[in-house]
Amino acid sequence: MSVLEKIIQAKRRRIGIQKLSNSFTDHYINVNASTRASRFFDELSKCSNKYKIIAEMKKASPSAGLLVEKYIPEELAKEYEGKGFSNLSILTEEDHFLGSMTHISKVKKVTNLPVLQKDFIVDEWQKTNIDSIYAIGDCTGTLQLTPVALAEGHALADTLYGGNVRQPDLENVATAVFCQPNLGTVGLTEAQAVQKYGRVKVFTSTYTPLKHRVSMNKGKEFMKVLVDEASDRVVGIHIIAHGAGD
Repeated sequence: MSVLEKIIQAKRRRIGIQKLSNSFTDHYINVNASTRASRFFDELSKCSNKYKIIAEMKKASPSAGLLVEKYIPEELAKEYEGKGFSNLSILTEEDHFLGSMTHISKVKKVTNLPVLQKDFIVDEWQKTNIDSIYAIGDCTGTLQLTPVALAEGHALADTLYGGNVRQPDLENVATAVFCQPNLGTVGLTEAQAVQKYGRVKVFTSTYTPLKHRVSMNKGKEFMKVLVDEASDRVVGIHIIAHGAGD
């Protein structure tokens, strides 16, 4: 398991515990929070420091371990403010960066600098540990594909503003490797299909594309189709061919 996977697993557990005392569906129905424009980017654009550097604050990291043994967030924030930085970025992930939401509250007591909270987003409804903040796309730990981010954004907009509470359907997401020839795949691998359904029909074909019939090119293409034997439903398709990525 990679470091990122470990972080996401730990965050899922923590967010799950937080949600036990708060019905997530009720949140959509009853929430009536007012929002205020963030000062973060406004202050960054007005920063007198020509490099406009955001000061990052974290006690530890997964690769380097403990970075600051005596980590006092409010003192570090005052030090950064004294050096002319106009923005702070604070890691709040608990298990691997040893962060905490209390670090932000402590900093806000001693400085008015705008603060960006950095954490990992892994809720099935794209909700962070802050009720009014949601996230989509690559930062959520799902598939790092543009269509996935679009689907998540559409589902979130429908849920929050469209009166249609739903989650993005990511069960069958087509992916491709744009090599020569292309590799295209959607659904389960053969091993995954067998594990999930038990008895699976496997159909394979190595064939000559129609365009090569005319040119007499000997290039071949390959396709595998996986079918759940009980329902006769296609559960996976894999192809090696010119244009498979399309």
